[in-house]
Amino acid sequence: MRFSRLACTWAAVFGATGVGWCQEAPPIGLLLDTSPEMGFLVAQARKEIRWNNNTRVSRGQQTLPVIEFAGASLEREGSLSLPARRNALYPIRELLEDRGALGLYWITALRGLQSGEGLFAVESLLSGGGERPSRPLLLRHIWQEQAQMAVEWARHPPEPDQDPLALASRPFDWYRLAKAGRGVVIRSWQVPPPEELTYFGFPHRITVPQLLRKLNIQESPATMDDRWKQELSMRLGGLVFALTDDVWPTAITGRRWLAESVLVPHLDRESIETRNEAVFEGLRARESIEEDLSRIPAQRLGVLFGFGYVGIDLERARNLPKPGRNPHSLYLADLIAIVRETREHLQEHAPAHPERVYATEYLDLPKAVPAPDLAGNYARRMARMVREEKVDAIYFFTNGYSGGEYGRFEVDLPLIAAAIREANVPLYVRVPFELGVVPMALQRLALASGGGVFWGKADDPDWKIAAPTPAWPPPPVVP
Repeated sequence: MRFSRLACTWAAVFGATGVGWCQEAPPIGLLLDTSPEMGFLVAQARKEIRWNNNTRVSRGQQTLPVIEFAGASLEREGSLSLPARRNALYPIRELLEDRGALGLYWITALRGLQSGEGLFAVESLLSGGGERPSRPLLLRHIWQEQAQMAVEWARHPPEPDQDPLALASRPFDWYRLAKAGRGVVIRSWQVPPPEELTYFGFPHRITVPQLLRKLNIQESPATMDDRWKQELSMRLGGLVFALTDDVWPTAITGRRWLAESVLVPHLDRESIETRNEAVFEGLRARESIEEDLSRIPAQRLGVLFGFGYVGIDLERARNLPKPGRNPHSLYLADLIAIVRETREHLQEHAPAHPERVYATEYLDLPKAVPAPDLAGNYARRMARMVREEKVDAIYFFTNGYSGGEYGRFEVDLPLIAAAIREANVPLYVRVPFELGVVPMALQRLALASGGGVFWGKADDPDWKIAAPTPAWPPPPVVP
C-alpha cells in the first residue's frame, strides 16, 4: 500500500528499522477534543473521520485510530492533582505507543491546565531515540468561536487568557512539542513568535494587512512558505493536511466551510470533493420545521422566521437558470430554498395551529455592509410576541445575517435577552447548516432562558455534543 511505502521511507530517514513495523503502523492517530467550546466542529469531525475510515476499509487500508477526549489538560503520569480521566497524556500515549501511530493529529481548543511535567512527558513520546523515529504532533488549534470570529480576531485579538497561543500565554511550550517530532501548529488568524515560524502552518496566501505587518511583510496579498504541507503529506501516508491554494476562512456557511478549510486530513486530493459532499449532506440533515415545533413544550408558541440578505443579490440569484458554483451563488440558492420551505410550512401548518403566533422578518439590505441597527429587528419582533401576543416560548429559525460577508452572524443579544428574560420565555434556535451555525453566545442565551439549540437530526449521535454553560449576555450599554 502507498501509505506503508511512504511511511517506511520516512522511517528510514528518521532512524527506524524493520519493514514489518512500517507496514503495520497507521500514518496518524486522531485525538478529538469534545469539550463544549468545540461546538459543531465535533459533529463535523466525527462525520469526516467515519467517511475517511470507511473509505480506507474499502481500499484495503488500515483505519486511523481515533480517541475522543474533552479538554487539553496535561500532567505527569500518576499525578494526584489531575484525575487520569482528565489527563490527555493517557490517550496520547495510547495512540502513539499502544496503537503505534506514526504521528498525532490533535483537534483541540487547548483549554485546560498543563504542567511542565505533563508537557515534557508528551515531548518525550514525540521525540525520536534509538530505533524509534520522531513522531510529529500536528496541532489543529481551533474551536467554534475562534472559527466564527476569525476576521474580527485578526484585527482585534482576544484577551490573552482566551487564546492559548497568545504571546502572553505559553506559546513556546506548544511550539516546542511541535518541534520535538518535526510537526506543525495549524491555526488560522494568528502570527506565531518569529523564532517559531518553521513550525507554524501558514496557508498559501495571506491577505489581511494587519497580519502581514506583524510578519514585516509590506505587500498584500503575500504568498507564504507552505512546504510543510508536502513534507508532512510525504511523511504521513499521502494525507492532505491543508489545501494547495488556501487562504484562511473568513465566514462559515456549510458548503464554503467544508470546501475552503481542512479540519480532519483528507485521504488524498482526488477524494476531497466526494468526501465534502457526503459530509455536507450529513451535517445539513435535520427534522422538518413542524417536527422541531412538536418537540417544544408550549401552549402558545411564537415562531419567528428571520432572514437577512442583500436585495440585489437575491434578485440576481432568482433570475439565474441555475446557481453558479461559487460560494456566493450557492449560499443564495440555499437561502432561496430554505425561505421557500418556511413559506410552505406556513401554508400547510399555520391554519391548523391557531394557538401559534407566526411572524417573518426579512432584512432586505441595499448593500453588503454591516447594519447593526437592523440586527435588533429580530429582538423587537420577539418583544412584541411576548408583550402583545403572550407567547410562552419562541422558536427562532434564521440565518442571522445583517450585513457584511454571507455567513457572518450578527443579532442583538442584549436586546433579545431584554425581550424574553423577565417574562421567563424560553428561546429555541435553529440555523440550517447551509446558512451557518449558531454562535456560542446565542447558544448560551438560549440555554439560560430554559430553551436550547436544535442541531442536525435528533437521532444522529454525531450531534451529541456538550452544551456550553448557560449565560445571559451583558446588558446593553446606555450612552
